[in-house]
Amino acid sequence: MSDKYILATRHMMLWQYKHTEKYLRYKYQVLDCSHSSANMDKKSDSIAKFLFGDITKELETELKEFGFEILYRDKKLRLS
Repeated sequence: MSDKYILATRHMMLWQYKHTEKYLRYKYQVLDCSHSSANMDKKSDSIAKFLFGDITKELETELKEFGFEILYRDKKLRLS
């Protein structure tokens, strides 16, 4: 297991998340993922989060092309 992790986030509707989650799990090592639904009363957005343990140039490039914001972490996080 890696000692460095990528936390990738992006504004994404639930139907987009479901398709993206399947694709990313098939192609990369997704350790954890979550989706928070929008709350129109509080003006919040739907946000998808993915935690990866296999940091490769291909992964970084693909996440950037998909429009994800990438953060590098030293510790494995539990997403909720």
